[in-house]
Amino acid sequence: MTVRRPVVCNECGTVIVTRTSIGHLDYQEFAFPCPKCAVEIRFGMTLDQTAPSFDYTLLKNGKWVEDESAAKSELRFDSENLSSCLPGAQAMPFIETVFLAKDPENSRKRFGQRFSAMRTGWPVIEKMLVHEANENLELFNRSLSELTAQTNADSNIEMVAILLSVLDQFASEFLLDEGVARRRITALIEKVSSREAPLGEALAYYQSEQRLDSLWQQLTAIPRTWGKVYFMVAPIYWGLSWDPSKASLDDYTLCQKRFEDLRGFFVDCFETFCRLSAVAAGFEGIAEIDQFLIPSPARPRPVSDLELMPNGNKHTLLTTLRHGNIFIPFIDAKLRNGVGHHSAYYDVTTDTIHYRNQSSSRGIEDFSISYVRFCEKLVRLYGQVEACAPLIHFLRMRQKLSLVSEAGDASAEEGA
Repeated sequence: MTVRRPVVCNECGTVIVTRTSIGHLDYQEFAFPCPKCAVEIRFGMTLDQTAPSFDYTLLKNGKWVEDESAAKSELRFDSENLSSCLPGAQAMPFIETVFLAKDPENSRKRFGQRFSAMRTGWPVIEKMLVHEANENLELFNRSLSELTAQTNADSNIEMVAILLSVLDQFASEFLLDEGVARRRITALIEKVSSREAPLGEALAYYQSEQRLDSLWQQLTAIPRTWGKVYFMVAPIYWGLSWDPSKASLDDYTLCQKRFEDLRGFFVDCFETFCRLSAVAAGFEGIAEIDQFLIPSPARPRPVSDLELMPNGNKHTLLTTLRHGNIFIPFIDAKLRNGVGHHSAYYDVTTDTIHYRNQSSSRGIEDFSISYVRFCEKLVRLYGQVEACAPLIHFLRMRQKLSLVSEAGDASAEEGA
């Protein structure tokens, strides 16, 4: 369904016809520059998917009008598909892009799976996280039954194991390398799991000063925010399934312009990902040299060296590691520092994000990135965070098993 509605610019009086596809979201928000004076006009729509019905609940720098006879241009908006920026493009985004995928049927199937994971899966998982933290088996199993009737937790340990499995399954919908990085991380964990002495040292390290608890909270906060962010960037997944000989992301854009909502999530993903790189480096030491240290050509280094190192310099240690290439391509410290600063902004006239970096040797440097490419980087970074999440899942499971074992030993001593 497409809704046609004219809007007049408050600044210069130009009339623009908006043609907006009604998607499956509860809210969709769009922005565009006035074709004459370039002032940003932004509008939002709140949708009731049960009715269905919708209301225009946001309008900035414009006023809705009934008469479109004075309109000089028409603009198209779609929250679920990428829109062409090429001259002369007039069809609605879905029509423009429906045949660009290498495998259209599989692309539509994957989109449906991701949509279902976010709409029906994640709200249940979020409740399960709460019930696991409170060790509430009854409510945990009640929530679990909304996902599957095949499994039930009979103990706190089973509750943790099931939760971690469900989180891994949820995250698998958003991996972008056909699961290659996830399989490499899983293989690394399998090697580490049999090295009891250095693994015990690693567990002691992460349990000290609540490091593991901090990592767990940081990691689970990511999908909580992703539940809100996903629908702002979902069209990127269509673009990543396209045949490159037919189209490039550089010629398309997302109709929803939500930089202020996305920048914080990018920073959170980046910081969490850098912490995961240190865990992986320590695990590689366990697997390769049987020590909870980072393998290095000169000498093994403490894991804390990588943790304390500025993120922009982490590649100096990661580059020599077997698993370093899982992390290095995604650690763009200039982009992280730039969009994390209050001076970064979205320019609606060029559909570009502008940001700055400052260094002692080069001073202040100005950078820019197209909005669509920034969103692509965010989607890829999130996928890589989820690919590496089993590192923390493994440590948390071992932590829980250790606590159960200690409780059993204490009980036996009391009985004696």
